[in-house]
Formats: sequence, C-alpha cells, structure tokens
Amino acid sequence: MNVLAPLEVFSITPFPSELSIGAGAMGTTYLSIVNLNGISGNVQLTAAAPAGFTTSFNTTTISSSGTAQLNLTASARISPGTYLVNVTGTTSELAQTTMITVTVPVPVSTGDFSISPATPTTVKCTTGSTCNATITITAQNGFSGTVTFTVAASNGLTCNIPSPVTESGTTILSCSAAKRGSYSVSVTGTSGSLSHETGIITYQVVPAPHAHHRLHEHDRDRGICTGTLAGPEDFDGGSTLTTDSIITMMRSGVTTVSAGEDHRCGALDLSHDNDNSDS
Repeated sequence: MNVLAPLEVFSITPFPSELSIGAGAMGTTYLSIVNLNGISGNVQLTAAAPAGFTTSFNTTTISSSGTAQLNLTASARISPGTYLVNVTGTTSELAQTTMITVTVPVPVSTGDFSISPATPTTVKCTTGSTCNATITITAQNGFSGTVTFTVAASNGLTCNIPSPVTESGTTILSCSAAKRGSYSVSVTGTSGSLSHETGIITYQVVPAPHAHHRLHEHDRDRGICTGTLAGPEDFDGGSTLTTDSIITMMRSGVTTVSAGEDHRCGALDLSHDNDNSDS
C-alpha cells in the first residue's frame, strides 16, 4: 500500500489589502504567511505591479511561517485610478497568490497663484492691427495646477482667449479694433476654486498711418488748403483753412487740423509740411 506524502499547504494574507497612495508617494502593506500543513521549505515572495508602481520587500524569503513587508511607490506622473498588485508565494510544490487593491486619488491642488498685470496698464495699437499684452502666472506656496482664462472686453474690441498656463509661465492676450478709440479689457485666470483677475488693460487704438498731406507754394498764394482726404474717420469738416491760419497753428504747436469741407483736405498733418512754409 502506497502512502502519499501530505501536500504542502500555506496561506498568504495581506493586511491591509487596500491602499490609497498619492502620486509620488509610498504605501506599505504586510503579508502574513501561515503554514497550514507542515511545509518544510521556504516560501519565496514576488510582486507583479502595473506600470507606474515600483515594489520592494524587506525580505522575499519566509521560512515556514512569518511576515513580510511590501512597499509600493507610485510614480509622480501616474494617473488617478484603481490598480491591482498581485503577490505570489511559491514553495517547491505550491504557489499561492493574493491581491492588493491600490487607489491613486485625484490630486488636491495646494497653494495659490498670482496674475499680472495686476495694476492698470495701456497698450497702444492702430486700427486693423492685432496688438499683444503679456499675461503672467506665478505659482505660490507649491501651486501646481493649470490656469485657464476668460476675457471681458469692451464692445468693438476683439480678443483671443489666452492659452492655459501650468504652474508658472506667460501667455499672450491679442486684441484688435476696427475703429479708433479707448477700449478696456480684463483677463480672469481660474484653477479649480482659485480665481484671480488682472488690472484693467486699456487699448488705445489710433488710425493706421495715412499718406502725409503737404502744403505747396501755389496753395499759399491761393490762401487755401489742398490735398488728399486721409480717410472718412479723419475728416471733421469745418470752414476753409487759410495759409496764414495754418502757419499760426504750427507756431502754436498744433500738429493736426481739419481742413475745409469744400476742398476735401481731411486731417492735415502739419508736422510734415514742406520746407517752403513760413517758419
């Protein structure tokens, strides 16, 4: 009669079997190995963890019965979620596997950020052109979130939405207007429950440069202004300008005036008159 040797039986139990480990942090569990049927050899421990984790034991060999410590470290860039880690104990005759559930929580943003320009500022621009203002985000007290932006602008001013900034950095606000004038815009940066607004950014929009008007000698003799109309937005109308009145205004420091409607001179750039005018 053949007598069968008893099968080596042991149990492997983790405590705790569930861990919560933040990105970049480490968690620890303990593995209890219990000899259930007189095993005489050693139990060898191994761990299989998903990408984003590293594992380490304080010992990988348990003689008959005992306890081992398992450390699990999550990568700083691991995504939030639930992960399974398998631990296997092996003897010469048997392998037993147990499972550890690891939860990586959504990180809670800490710290704060500042946004600039924090005080009122002015950007000079011409009609039809796109002009930029730099928005700066500065992390404070360990802030590591992403800041997104909204823009509130005056009617007539068209602006883009600046690109998001993570932690610290700069982004560009680009605005344009078809008509001259003074326009106001503010930018609000938001990250989670944090929100900060820039100071008022004023866009001073002036007409794009036109061809210069010049006063010629024969115009002086006629005593009137002639030239090409600079543009409808620059033509104010009014009574006919005489040469003497133009020269008088030049001597007084006036550089731009509106010429007579009858002669369609428009806005006359006195600073660019020719050298034949009186001085």
